[in-house]
Amino acid sequence: MKNARYCTLLAAALLVSCQTAPKSSAGASPVPNTAVAASGTASSQEIPADTVLWIRLGKDLDSTRLKAGDRFSAQVSSPIVLNGKAVVPQGAPVQGVVVESNTATQAGGSGTLGLRITSVRMGLRSFALQTATVSLQSPPVRGSETERTAKREGDAFAPQGENLQFVITTAVSLR
Repeated sequence: MKNARYCTLLAAALLVSCQTAPKSSAGASPVPNTAVAASGTASSQEIPADTVLWIRLGKDLDSTRLKAGDRFSAQVSSPIVLNGKAVVPQGAPVQGVVVESNTATQAGGSGTLGLRITSVRMGLRSFALQTATVSLQSPPVRGSETERTAKREGDAFAPQGENLQFVITTAVSLR
């Protein structure tokens, strides 16, 4: 819950900052893009690097059942809009991969689950994506192994319907 609130606040701050982003001068590095691109230089044929992609999980993901290399499915929960056009619509299916999965087994340890999005499907076409890893972490384990098992303590977990924020790290051509 704490991560979800943090992500929601972060997304709101990013969207507000995009609405008032200053125009970049020639040679200056571009302002990072969010789901709504701020600059008029973005093409509707290419999703720029640093664009935020929000996805909604279709089923529970947790570190006890998943291992690195496992695949998962989700949907775009907020469209990517460039120059006033939704280039990736809400509800578009995405595929992802688990890059790390560990369950904490000792007191004081935390479970982790690392996720990346690998593709988005729009109509009959699928586009490869490269995103930064989103890392989910459990609270530190407090009790004995018996108590931990009963409470699922030490398992990194994201429930079905959870919205997660990914950042696209490499520009994606939509041609």
